Amino acid sequence: MTHRLILDGCKANHPLSYLKAIGIMKTISLQVDPKVRGHFEEGNFILQINLNKAQLIDFFLYKFVPPPVISPFLRKRNNQLLDSLAYNQNERLSSFRLAYESLKLSPPKTRQLFPSENWLKEIEMDLNFLHPNSVESYKALALAAYGLAIVLKETVSSPMLINYQNCFDKLNISENYLGALLKLMSSSNNSISDNSFTDLEKSLFSKPEETHTICKLSDFGKAFLDPNLSKANNPWDYILALNGFLAICEDYPFYSNNILPLCLKATSYGWGNLDENPLRKVSQREMWFPLWNKPLDYNNLKIALKKLALVLPNSSIYTSLDLVTETALWGINPLFATFLRIGLVFEMPHAILPEAFILGYVSLQEREAARLVNPAKIWLSDWQIALNSSPKSQKQRQNINLAEEALFSYLTGKTNSLTNSLEHLGATEQATSLFSKDTRLIPLSLPVSWLPYCEKDTAEYRLALALASLDIQVPLREQLEPVCLVDNGWIWCDKAQVQGPNLVETLGMVLETRLQIAEKKHLPVLPLFSAYPARLKDVELFLEGKTDDNSVESILKGLILIDYPIPKKASKTISPTSEILDSYLLLRKAFLTPSYTPNDYYNLSQLIIRLRFSSLKDSLAYAKKLSQDQSFSIVKRQPSQTFNRRLLASVLFHAN
Repeated sequence: MTHRLILDGCKANHPLSYLKAIGIMKTISLQVDPKVRGHFEEGNFILQINLNKAQLIDFFLYKFVPPPVISPFLRKRNNQLLDSLAYNQNERLSSFRLAYESLKLSPPKTRQLFPSENWLKEIEMDLNFLHPNSVESYKALALAAYGLAIVLKETVSSPMLINYQNCFDKLNISENYLGALLKLMSSSNNSISDNSFTDLEKSLFSKPEETHTICKLSDFGKAFLDPNLSKANNPWDYILALNGFLAICEDYPFYSNNILPLCLKATSYGWGNLDENPLRKVSQREMWFPLWNKPLDYNNLKIALKKLALVLPNSSIYTSLDLVTETALWGINPLFATFLRIGLVFEMPHAILPEAFILGYVSLQEREAARLVNPAKIWLSDWQIALNSSPKSQKQRQNINLAEEALFSYLTGKTNSLTNSLEHLGATEQATSLFSKDTRLIPLSLPVSWLPYCEKDTAEYRLALALASLDIQVPLREQLEPVCLVDNGWIWCDKAQVQGPNLVETLGMVLETRLQIAEKKHLPVLPLFSAYPARLKDVELFLEGKTDDNSVESILKGLILIDYPIPKKASKTISPTSEILDSYLLLRKAFLTPSYTPNDYYNLSQLIIRLRFSSLKDSLAYAKKLSQDQSFSIVKRQPSQTFNRRLLASVLFHAN
C-alpha cells in the first residue's frame, strides 16, 4: 500500500529543508523502498512511500545505516571522536570504521595553491585509496570548498582567501556529522539515545522555525565531547541535509565549469553598493534550488538535477533573469516548474561560509517570446555593470530593476504581456540621456516581432502605437530622444529636435518638425502615415479628453524602441462616425493632398499657424481651400480648444 506523507520539516522555505528532502529520498530509496517518489506541492514536500508515518520513523530510528562522510580537510585522523567511533559497537556505524581506516592509506598532499586545478587533481587521485562508501562525500565536500572559494575570489579581495582551505577545515563538517550520529545512537547494537525519537519526529514533521544553512548549524562534534554545550539545533537536520547535499554533488565531474551546483553570479535583484544594502553585506550571490512538481523516483531526480546543473553554466547565466530566460527558451527540464531562489551572502569579517536567506519563489514555464527578450536582457545587464555610484546611477538602477522585474514576470508566467516590460525599457532608455557620451551604451533597438506580445486592448495603446510607427523616413525617436539613426543603427547625438512640458505639447511640435524635415529632404510623401493606424473611436476619445495622456506617454516611450516597417499610404476613403471627427478629417485631407512643392509646404505651415492662433472655424476654412474640397460642412461643435490636440487628431492618427 502506498502512503502519501506530507513532510512539514522539508517545506520549501530555505536550503536546509530542500537538502533534507533530497537526503530523505536518497536514504529511503537505497535502504528501504526503491520505488519511493517525492515532489513539492505548494511549498510542501510530499512522499509517496510504502511506509506509513510510524513505520518511517521506526526505519530511521532502528534500521537507517548512515553513510560515512569524509572531508578532504580532515584535520586530525585520530582524535577523540574517532576514538569514540572505534570503541562504538553499534553495527550501523561499522561503515565509518572501514572508511577512516582506508583514509590512512591515502598519500599526503603537497602544498598546492587553493583553489587550483592541481588541488582537484590530487583529490581525484585520493579517490583511488578511499573505501567506496566514502568516495561520494570526499568528492562532494571537495567540490563545495573549491566552488565557494572561487566565488569568494571573484567577489572580493580578502586576505582570508589565502587561508580559505584552513577556514573550510575549521567547519569540521565530517566531525560534526559523526558527532551528531554519536549523540543519537547508543554504543550498543542498534539502540538509540533517549532524545532521538523526539528529534526525528520534529525534523521530519515540524515546520522549521529558523532559516539556518547547513554551514551555520551547531558544532555537534564539540557538543558530543562536552555535554555542557547547548544543543541549539536538531542533529537529524544536519545528518539528512548533509546527505542531500552529497546526493546533489555525487555525479558531478570535477571539471564541469561549475562554480558550485546551482550557484550563480548575481548582478540583479541585489544591491548596488553598501549604502543600498540593508544587511550591510560586502557582496551578494544567488543560488537556485529546483523544486520539482511531478513525483519522481530518486534515480530520475538525480538525472534531472545533473542535467540542469551541467547545462546552466554553459548558457552564460550570471543573473536570475538569465536563468529564467534560458530555462524558458530551452525548456531545460519541464519537471522543474518552480525554483526556490536563495541569496548567498558573504560577510567576510564574521563568517567563513555564506549565510542563506529567502528571496522568493519563481514559477517557470516555456515562453514563446523568450528568444525576443534576450537582447533587452543583455542590454540591461550591460547598463548595470556600467553604472557608477552617483545619484543619477541610483535612479537609473531603479529603472533597470523595474525593467528586469517586468521581464521576469513575463518569463515566469505572472503576466501574459510584454507591454509593462516595454514601458520600463523605454523609461530606462530615456534616463540614459543624463549620462555623458563616453558612458552611454548603444541605444536599445527591438524587432517588430515584439508587438504581438505587447498588444493591449486600450485606446491609449493604439494611439501610442500609431504615433510610434509614423513613417520611419523621419524617425520619431530622433525627435524624442538624443539619438539618431546611422547605417541602420542607433547612435547618441545629443540633439533631440523637440522638447515640451508634456506629451501633447511635445507631439504638436513634433508635427511641425516633421514637415520641416520633409521639405528639406524633398520627400515624395509626407511622413504622416502610420504602419499601425489607430481607430476613429480612439481619436474621438482623445479629442474629448477621455484618454489618459500619461498612459499614452508611458507606452510611447517603449514603443519608439521598436524598428517599424515603412507604412503604406492609406488609399481607402474614411467615413467619419460622428460629427466630432468630420472637421478633423478635413484638416487631415488638407495636410495629405498637396503636391508638396515649396509653395505647398508654405501653405501647410500657414495651416499650422492658423490652428495654433486662430479659431477652429478659420482653420477649417483654410483647410477647405487647400484641399479644394467644399463638400465638408464646418460643424460648430469644438470638442477641444487645444491646438496640439486638434493637430494630432487631424494629422498623426490615420484612423481606419
